[in-house]
Amino acid sequence: MVKSKSEAKKKKPAVAKTEFALDMADATAVYLVGDFNQWGTAEVKMKKDKQGIWRAKVQLEPGIHQYKFLVDGRWIEDPSNPETTGDPFGGRNSVITVG
Repeated sequence: MVKSKSEAKKKKPAVAKTEFALDMADATAVYLVGDFNQWGTAEVKMKKDKQGIWRAKVQLEPGIHQYKFLVDGRWIEDPSNPETTGDPFGGRNSVITVG
């Protein structure tokens, strides 16, 4: 039996460029850390703009994502996002839903 080479291609989920921001002008180094980068503490270094806001844009697949900021070696939740969930260390992670 001959199989057709015109098989349907698997669709990749649409990704959305998502911007994260943290108003913490006194910080010297801020990283965005989350399940979308396997909680890697050095992959997404945020950049501070002229107003002192730290910003980073990342591509996220649709779904629910957990994240935190690593500010000068200290883990913090996103103070501008009230959506949180418990983390395995007794703290809280911020949550973002990408549609």
